[in-house]
Amino acid sequence: MKVKKIEGMYSIYQVKDIKEVNFTSSYVFVSKTKEEVSVVSLSSHMPKTSCKYDDNYVLFMIDELLDFSLVGVLDKISSLLANIEVSIFVVSTYNTDYFLVKNDRYKEVINELVINGYEL
Repeated sequence: MKVKKIEGMYSIYQVKDIKEVNFTSSYVFVSKTKEEVSVVSLSSHMPKTSCKYDDNYVLFMIDELLDFSLVGVLDKISSLLANIEVSIFVVSTYNTDYFLVKNDRYKEVINELVINGYEL
């Protein structure tokens, strides 16, 4: 399976109003519930009014169209990374899955994925 590192540094944060979200970059993920609006985007696009945030993430994507019938794609990756004590933050779109890891661990993540047969 192919995994691709997306260029840039990313942040995970909350906004009070969805109007604060900058949708101009190629990768922006928004989740809205009754309680909150959470966003993943380039750190440089994070508004100054964010309620809570965590930054210094690297974004990876599963570089294949994933059929809804596929089972365990993220489970395998998260298990591999859990074995080296790397936590991930996952977001999904209709076509594929993405995961974020802290920047200070991304070289270890790449190494672990390659050792286990993932193509980068």
